[in-house]
Amino acid sequence: MDDVSFGTIVSGRSMVEIPDINSMVGLFTNLVPARVQVDANISFFDWLKLIQEKQMQRVNFEHTPLHEIVSWLDDDTETKLFDSLLVVENYPFSTLNFETLSLDYYKGSTTTIYPITMMVRTHNNLEFVCKYNSQLVSGDVVNWFIEEFAKLLSTLEISYDTPVRQVIETIMIAPENSVVKISSDPGNDADQANFSTAKNSVELELTKIWEKTLGKHFISVTHDFFEIGGNSLLAVRLFSKIHEELGYNIPPITLLKNRTIRTLAKSIVKDHFKEQWSSLVPLKTSGKNPPLFCLHTGEAHVFNYNSLIKHLSEEQPLYALQPVGLDGKTPFHKSIEEMSGHYIKEIQSVQPKGPYFLLAYCHLPAALSVEIAYQLKKISEASTIIAVDSRPGIFIRPTTKERIKRISSLLLKADLKEVAKGVSRRIQNHKKKKIVSEKGIKLHQKNQLDTLETIRDYFAILLHKYDWQDIISSGVVLILSTYYKERSADYLPSWEKLVEEGKFENFTIQGNHYKLFEEPLVKELARIIQTSLDKERTEENKK
Repeated sequence: MDDVSFGTIVSGRSMVEIPDINSMVGLFTNLVPARVQVDANISFFDWLKLIQEKQMQRVNFEHTPLHEIVSWLDDDTETKLFDSLLVVENYPFSTLNFETLSLDYYKGSTTTIYPITMMVRTHNNLEFVCKYNSQLVSGDVVNWFIEEFAKLLSTLEISYDTPVRQVIETIMIAPENSVVKISSDPGNDADQANFSTAKNSVELELTKIWEKTLGKHFISVTHDFFEIGGNSLLAVRLFSKIHEELGYNIPPITLLKNRTIRTLAKSIVKDHFKEQWSSLVPLKTSGKNPPLFCLHTGEAHVFNYNSLIKHLSEEQPLYALQPVGLDGKTPFHKSIEEMSGHYIKEIQSVQPKGPYFLLAYCHLPAALSVEIAYQLKKISEASTIIAVDSRPGIFIRPTTKERIKRISSLLLKADLKEVAKGVSRRIQNHKKKKIVSEKGIKLHQKNQLDTLETIRDYFAILLHKYDWQDIISSGVVLILSTYYKERSADYLPSWEKLVEEGKFENFTIQGNHYKLFEEPLVKELARIIQTSLDKERTEENKK
């Protein structure tokens, strides 16, 4: 090999002219590649001098961001710029001399994401510390590296005039790396022979965020987020951290299109997320069946629906709908009715004519699906709602006849205390509705919908204000987890009140509400959804 590259850390304020550097506060550090070309025909001493000269020339460029250096190369995402790191700790602590400050003891530690990192500490004596990732590099390779490195250092004491070729010939051939694969998650045998480390600052920062979010280490920039333990909730946290730490407002579709650190970083660098915001998120566009449109949850995300793709029919297109406003530029809708009207336009951009199939998970999507169905009915379009662990209304609203019957029963029993409680509850609900309505207007006017918490609160307010329709013409398929079915008995009757007779079916899945879109429950969920879609489509074709 006659051309070698490795990473190295530069730190401090170099001689290079950086405008206004003295007005800046903080530690200046950067990660840059060091390229060494091996000339086998010159002496070892002359070669070291040549390396030193190149290093002095590099000082003028060591402030250049790594991603900018990478941009100078040919666009080959598979090419590794370097996969090893050299860190020289040469800060002159022993010579520090302040009038009012003394340093008695200093100790630091180094963390690294690279397969092999060599640290050189220059105190009283040279000290070499080798750190390595045992899941990527075998013990045999590390032992070979340390032994040959030590042998090379001892050779330098007596072999300055020795030709480089002769020094190279003394180095033993590296043993085969016995580490081929690691499991990023139990049951996941992702191929780590192709492990790739960060090659620019954006990838490096994203790697740190992924590690914190997923609670894992040694994540390759080519790992698929959803295959190494990522799920919808973690994706929301991931985007929150990216916005918090890097300042990017990323639309959910970005992660679905760019599931690895490398492709996500490339998208950030290339587009800076200036793309036009769309509510329609294409999860799977291929297939001859009518699409299934999945409505976002109260936290505004649609990541959970991604897990359905591999379990639904190959002929089943899948789209999700996300709210406007998440880009921090477009205002949020002011009502369920306004939001639903916008979603219908988005849906019809893909499917101009019905029948339409809607998937609603949890309570906000229930309101959206009912309102969309109601508005579609007005334009003579049919629809079917597949409701998963959701119910219409915050509480079931008893009919006027049911209220009179209950009050009469309490009066006959002379249970005035219960009557008073009921009246008080209605007054409190009315006050609460007014309060949350005013809060929602204030949040919207002040444009404070910039965190998950405020977005969730705002959607809860819209849900509370929504005027539920009495009867919808849509068919409804209700899928309940045992977690919700055992928790509340009002899910079935709440839908039955809204649906015309003969247009309602219900199913039960053994499991927890919060795990329905995760393995293994999502497989059974997808089966019920697909069966229901196929049945509805067949019945529609008979008409």
